[in-house]
Amino acid sequence: MSVDNPIKAAGSGTPLSLWQASSALAQVATVQADELLPPGARLVVVAPHPDDEVLGCGGLLSTFSGREQALLLVSVTDGEGSHPGSLAWPGERLRVQRPLESRAALAALGLDVDRVAWQRLHLADSGVAAHEAQLAHALVRCLRPGDRVLSTWRLDGHCDHEAVGRASAQAAQTVG
Repeated sequence: MSVDNPIKAAGSGTPLSLWQASSALAQVATVQADELLPPGARLVVVAPHPDDEVLGCGGLLSTFSGREQALLLVSVTDGEGSHPGSLAWPGERLRVQRPLESRAALAALGLDVDRVAWQRLHLADSGVAAHEAQLAHALVRCLRPGDRVLSTWRLDGHCDHEAVGRASAQAAQTVG
C-alpha cells in the first residue's frame, strides 16, 4: 500500500509513514494563504470528524488569526464512533467532548474561536457513505461561489474521509 497507489484497508486510513514517504506529496508546491484565499473569499474546511480540520490543515488555519471571518468549518460527524465499545468514552460523551477539543486546538493555534463560523451536520460517525448525497446537498447550501474548499482525500482509506472528499468535490463543482 502507498499513498501514490493506495490499497485500502477497511476503515483504517493511511498510515503516517506512507504520507511522509509519498513522492506525489513531496512534489506539491507551497502555497501561501493569500494565494489560496483572495480578498473577499472564504476558506471552507470540511472535516469528517471533529479534529480532522486541525490534523489536516492546522498550520494553514493558524495563519487566519485575525481573519477568522474568512473561515467556515464544517464538522460532518460529531466523532462519536472513535472509541467503539469503550466504557470510559461512550458515544454520547464523545459527541460532546470532541467538538470541545477541536475548539481548544483552534484556540491553541491562535484563532479566536468565537469569530469562526462552524457548521455541525451531525451525521453518524462511520456511516457517512450511506448519506453521501444528503451530505453533498447540505454542503451546497453552505457554500458560496468563490469559496475555497479543503477536505479529506477521496482515496484516504477511511470510509468517512473518502465519502466526505467525494461529497465536498461534488458540492464545490455544483456551486462553482
